[in-house]
Amino acid sequence: MWIWSRSALILPQSRHSKYFTFADLNTGDFGWALIRDPLTIDESSAYGLDRWRTEFGGARTINSAYRNPKRNSSVGGAPKSRHMHGDAADLRNVSLQKPEWDAMTAAATRRAGGLR
Repeated sequence: MWIWSRSALILPQSRHSKYFTFADLNTGDFGWALIRDPLTIDESSAYGLDRWRTEFGGARTINSAYRNPKRNSSVGGAPKSRHMHGDAADLRNVSLQKPEWDAMTAAATRRAGGLR
């Protein structure tokens, strides 16, 4: 549903997943964001953030997901960053240690039935 006001067209934003809210996924500086399926697809799929969280076994903070072009430029993002297309996310390594990084990477590469 689209809502029209005198000043702007307002798009309701509710894209989210089981574990990640719209606010988690919109790391830009606008109240709207382009959030695509790879970020919100059900964990029963073989990919996506919820699948990653299930494989990892716990929550992680999203450092960056959707970024509008202005925000992408201001943070030094690549000119063709997938963040501007709404299908990329960077997750925080809380401990800043290699074992945590390795566990996060392993969770991203596991699939049902083994490694891919």
